[in-house]
Amino acid sequence: MRRLKFIQTVIRAHAARDGARFGEAARLYREALAVEPRRNGVRVQMANMLKDSGQHAEAERAYLDALQSAPREADIHLQLARLRLATGRRALALEGFRRAIDLDPNSPDAVRELAAAGDVSAMAPKGGAGEGVLKFEELYFIRARLEALGDELSKIRRHLPETLASAAFPVGGYREMRALFDVPPPVELEPGGSRPTVAVFIDAGLARDLGALHRQITSVVSQSYANWRLAIAGHGSEQRALVERFASGDPRVCWVDPADGDPEPERRMASEVGADWILLTEPNTTFHPQMLAWIAAVAGRLPCQAVVFDAEREGAGGTLELQARRMFDRHSLREANVWGNTFAIEADQFSRLEGASEVGTLSERRRRLLEALPSEAIVAHIPLPLSRCWQIEEDRHAGAPSEFAPASPVGHSDVPICVLIPTRDNLGDVSAFVESLIQLARRPDRLSVLLANNGDGAYGALLRERFAGLSSVRIEDAPGPFNWSGLCNRMATGTDAPLLVFANDDMRMLSADWDELVRGLLAEPEVGAVGARLLYEDHTVQHAGILFDWNGSTIHDGLHQPADAEGPAARWSTTHEVSAVTGAFLATRRSAFEAVGGFDAGRLAISYSDVDFALRLRARGMRIVWSPRITAIHHESKTRGLDHLDAAKAARDAEERRTLLTIWPGALDFEPTLNPFWRQTILPHRLLYWPSTERVWEYLQATTKANPWLVAQGSQSVQ
Repeated sequence: MRRLKFIQTVIRAHAARDGARFGEAARLYREALAVEPRRNGVRVQMANMLKDSGQHAEAERAYLDALQSAPREADIHLQLARLRLATGRRALALEGFRRAIDLDPNSPDAVRELAAAGDVSAMAPKGGAGEGVLKFEELYFIRARLEALGDELSKIRRHLPETLASAAFPVGGYREMRALFDVPPPVELEPGGSRPTVAVFIDAGLARDLGALHRQITSVVSQSYANWRLAIAGHGSEQRALVERFASGDPRVCWVDPADGDPEPERRMASEVGADWILLTEPNTTFHPQMLAWIAAVAGRLPCQAVVFDAEREGAGGTLELQARRMFDRHSLREANVWGNTFAIEADQFSRLEGASEVGTLSERRRRLLEALPSEAIVAHIPLPLSRCWQIEEDRHAGAPSEFAPASPVGHSDVPICVLIPTRDNLGDVSAFVESLIQLARRPDRLSVLLANNGDGAYGALLRERFAGLSSVRIEDAPGPFNWSGLCNRMATGTDAPLLVFANDDMRMLSADWDELVRGLLAEPEVGAVGARLLYEDHTVQHAGILFDWNGSTIHDGLHQPADAEGPAARWSTTHEVSAVTGAFLATRRSAFEAVGGFDAGRLAISYSDVDFALRLRARGMRIVWSPRITAIHHESKTRGLDHLDAAKAARDAEERRTLLTIWPGALDFEPTLNPFWRQTILPHRLLYWPSTERVWEYLQATTKANPWLVAQGSQSVQ
């Protein structure tokens, strides 16, 4: 009889589980355990249902009880780690995923979870779990394997690049990748077209030695593209003799005697050497034989006034690093020149610019030169390593992010800001957040906070009591089902402040003068919205902007990276334009908010309304900017809970994503900031692969525009 009761209860529990009645299923599994307490599998099922019904503390106790009976059961460690990760305890979660892999090396779920949580080691090939899970990463070792294959080597190489089309390499394995791939000649978009003359300028006085200068000149003379001129300026007789030896065999090479005290020899050389384009160089750098061919192809085919490109940096210890840059961005340029000191510029543009001052380092002068380009000038970025620099001590930090210069124009520091925060049953967090906003604001007298109480009357009373002494804080009751978009729209009508900041209640501001940074960025008329760097409690990155076209969806950039990580091309340490920013902290002008009709409360209540809002702004020609200068801790979804732990919320999230794709067909299919060298795996910017020539041209065509961020407005996007 006891056995029959157990079976019947378990059957009912399974039915409740399959019907997504998680709380009922947990209760029934508990009843079954009361009959037969040794059934550990039922205990794990109960823990799963407790987790899915939001009873996280009870679920954790159940998992731990199950581990007491079966400490070597990998799946229990996996489920417990998932719970801990979802509730913000990442360090414990990583330990659990690793323990699950130790116990079951053939567990693909544990490997994927560990990699998704930010452990890069899980993405490297290894015995067991690494095999069959992320198989393309095993190609990192293909060079050694090919050499071991002996007679099969030529056969396999004949099948390249087909064999290696999906090859992916860890960032530290770039030298191995480079041994297998090379920069191809540019396949032009269409036959014919112009073949511009490119003048290359070298300042021999900056060369480390004659050997470095010789290598640099040789790399120009060896170019596959023939329509070039090379002008070299210097003072030394040995340098001149070296250049004249090259000039005797190639009339395109010439020596230029710089005038005494000439602060800008490049500008004078540009007036003396007739050319359509000018290539400015840096010392200790050589150029790929296809460099000028690519520059000429891009300059002749695309509407641009300057061309930047990727580079390689070789260290003294034999290391080789790819500098995978990104689409040109003036917001980043204010803080750092991450596009290097070697780039090409139209000769007419160069003759008009006055940015190449004699003051400052070469890197700073080149940054100012790029900055001096007219606002309408288009800078193309070729995502291929067209130059290689030998790193020496004095240039090690060249191009590193410089001290941030606030963007706030004079006279804008008194613009009122209202922070709009929906809140429900989270008094401790919202209190700490409001306090941090006020304490760290430069102008707290021009700051107001509006809280929308989505809880009950008792919570509203607690809020009013807590903030009774702060006249800048108002509370409005907003009962009903949680609708983030609707609550934000409602709050926006409750203030006349010209600047609005929408924020979650589970935050804590870390940046001093954050309000001044918001004012400064939103003072630029082309900026429609501003986002912040959000960190987990362990000070790893949760949000550094939203990346589109990541495995067919969106993902937070910088996810799980250390807070002090600069990122590729300083993308996590400099202000730059992004596809979208999270609504957990989203600042905008009231005028822009009203122009696009606010958030879509009808169709996108929670999950994708911030992305839709960014697309609405971009459809009107505005830009979305993310800045690490505004940083906050975000206790992710602490109030509302995590969608993937609730089947109903997960279903709603999936439906809202389908709705977004219907409203904006194709808009999520391209990410302008994503260099084609980055492989789309579990987390961004972890693995490299060599892009095809077609992929490079697709990127160039999509980014070499006056406004690459402009999107086609969806037929139903504006209400």
